[in-house]
Amino acid sequence: MSKHINILIVEDNPDDAELLVLELERGGFNVDFERVDTPESFSKALTQQHWDLIFSDHTMPRFSSLHALNFRNQSGLDIPFIILSGTMGEDMAVEAMRSGASDYFVKGGFTRLVSAVNRELQEAQQRAYGRQSEWELEHFVASLTHDLRTPILAESRILELLAQGTFDPLTDAQAEVINELVRSNQFVQHMVQNILFTYKYRQRQVILNKE
Repeated sequence: MSKHINILIVEDNPDDAELLVLELERGGFNVDFERVDTPESFSKALTQQHWDLIFSDHTMPRFSSLHALNFRNQSGLDIPFIILSGTMGEDMAVEAMRSGASDYFVKGGFTRLVSAVNRELQEAQQRAYGRQSEWELEHFVASLTHDLRTPILAESRILELLAQGTFDPLTDAQAEVINELVRSNQFVQHMVQNILFTYKYRQRQVILNKE
């Protein structure tokens, strides 16, 4: 059964785009694609629909793979970006990979193209699962700390009133018990705040490491 993929092809030569699609179809993919060759058309197409992959020629009259890669990066979209070129040097290819390109192929040298596409699709799916898991964990932590904080603060207000002798004068023993409860309540409040702070700190460190 063919696997359906939507691909955005940045290419000024329609024949080269067709060859790419043909190679993917031979590899077992059912391909829907759009070809663009200008900054304006690429920027517009990038956000019009969901794309599984972007393929880009390196050098075009009005555009380049590095410009397209920069557009992709600025969009914040996590779409695998594969460069196809017959003119891109090794140094430029390394720069492109450091800038976020997923892979690089010499035009016509498609012996490992299908395996690379499968790999990029799988890794993109894993990243999507990871982001979903992070969101669910963040939601859980926020919900948990909120649910805990509400009764803890209510208890704190009651204890403060008791400690002040609002309802009845307290004996020394009663005052000591209430003061101990106040200290325990403050400790629990501190723990809840630490849970939220620690989670947010770790999330920030993950973001900084990715940058």
